Amino acid sequence: MRLQLLDFGYNSGPARAIRWLQRVLNVPRSGQMDATTLTVLGRVNAWLVHHALIGARLQMIHRWADAPENQKYEVGLETRALSFSQLPV
Repeated sequence: MRLQLLDFGYNSGPARAIRWLQRVLNVPRSGQMDATTLTVLGRVNAWLVHHALIGARLQMIHRWADAPENQKYEVGLETRALSFSQLPV
């Protein structure tokens, strides 16, 4: 999951990656890796969070690719996001 968050942050910015993680965890979305986020992250099933984050990332990519100028990048970005499902958590 750490590798996925690093990649997500590199491609979309750290605050956005953290907000999507917070969305998955159902905690307030501050865009900061705060105490609440870390506490909840430590209590949940890492495999489920990892795969939920992949799904959230795919959702974000799909929405972003609605703009015609972004559609040419959609398949590559989705493939990259899905590649994290092959990694151990």
